[in-house]
Amino acid sequence: MPIDKSVYIWWSGATDITGKALKEKLEIDGGNKKPTIAKTVIGWGTKIKENTVFDTNIECINHPNKILLNRNKLKALKELKYHNIPIAKLMEIGEVTTEDLPVIGRTNWHQGGKGFWMCPTLTHVKNATTEGAKYFQKFIEIKDEYRLHVFRDSILYSVKKVKRDNMTEAFIEQNKEKIESLATKNNKTLEKDTVDYVLKQMAKQQNTPDMFIRSNTRGWKFSRVNSVVAELEKAAIDAVNALGLDFAAVDCCTDINGNVYIIELNTGPGLKGTPFDAYIAAFKNTINPKLKRAFLNIKETTKTKSIKKDSLKAKATLIMDMVNNANDTEAEALEGIFAKMFAE
Repeated sequence: MPIDKSVYIWWSGATDITGKALKEKLEIDGGNKKPTIAKTVIGWGTKIKENTVFDTNIECINHPNKILLNRNKLKALKELKYHNIPIAKLMEIGEVTTEDLPVIGRTNWHQGGKGFWMCPTLTHVKNATTEGAKYFQKFIEIKDEYRLHVFRDSILYSVKKVKRDNMTEAFIEQNKEKIESLATKNNKTLEKDTVDYVLKQMAKQQNTPDMFIRSNTRGWKFSRVNSVVAELEKAAIDAVNALGLDFAAVDCCTDINGNVYIIELNTGPGLKGTPFDAYIAAFKNTINPKLKRAFLNIKETTKTKSIKKDSLKAKATLIMDMVNNANDTEAEALEGIFAKMFAE
């Protein structure tokens, strides 16, 4: 089936695995360079060094300029603070006092567990600064940590970080995938047995989860949850809006006293399974021109005729229940009904 050249997903070297998978599933164009002919551009962890300008008729879903802002973690945190989004106390170089300890030192540009310094004393703060830390945040005594996938004011998917019980296998699987991807990109041939042997030896050092950096490479994994506290969901949605994004995987948490905090936003998360499918559905509903026209027609109608929103919401909920609970035969029938609804 021919791809839709009018829609382009723009990924980076660090987000290309999921970016390419989304491209294939959505049957659209894509790559790691600025598009030239697309009318709709999806930024998927796009990596640029300076602001990008598009023609006014091009629609951007996660504009690369907003992704650039989010990639600079210090700037992003300042923006969140300006919009009163709950974050851990933020301190720049020279601002940390004894009362603030312990703190976490970070570089402006970081990913995962890189660029991280745990600082229980001012001496540690000084050393971290010398080694490259550009800002500090008050250490949060985390009770539960989550990743909330936000897409245009809605929570697409919610997961909670839990300790892994298969540290060795997980370490080998994750790092093997990275090594194979790197080798493919650079046209290198791998000796499978050697890679497996080295990773098994390295995995022996990964015995217990890291309690300070709760990343998937340090003994943690995501487990699906149906919902989290409303205050945290609101903070995640507000954070995405504050940074001018359309979607993001929001890392956030609650502390031992029940306070909520936004940690950081990820604009190109690695996706598989159900969360991948959730993004596919969200993008299809956003870039499908028939659905766009139907939405515009509804907006036009509301200008002249009052719609009973409670009734409309009830009908929408009923439709979603039908879709979620449909078997294959019922899903095919619903697809036929929707095709007629959104026909030219």
